[in-house]
Amino acid sequence: MSELSRLRVENNEQEKELTKENSDLITRMYIYLLSSRLKEIEVEIIRKDLTGMALEAQKRERVISKCRRRGL
Repeated sequence: MSELSRLRVENNEQEKELTKENSDLITRMYIYLLSSRLKEIEVEIIRKDLTGMALEAQKRERVISKCRRRGL
């Protein structure tokens, strides 16, 4: 399995743990990133990071869109 395929599988599994609101937000960002000039592998790495941030926000009972730069 290629690194890109592995990342996609991991990202899809992680996203299942997101709330609907966080999942919708990550999906919108993902679609935006896909329309950029970034390579697919770069998009998946960013998606992994964003999903991780969203999961951390959820642990604190927050929505990622409401978090500020200083900390989730």
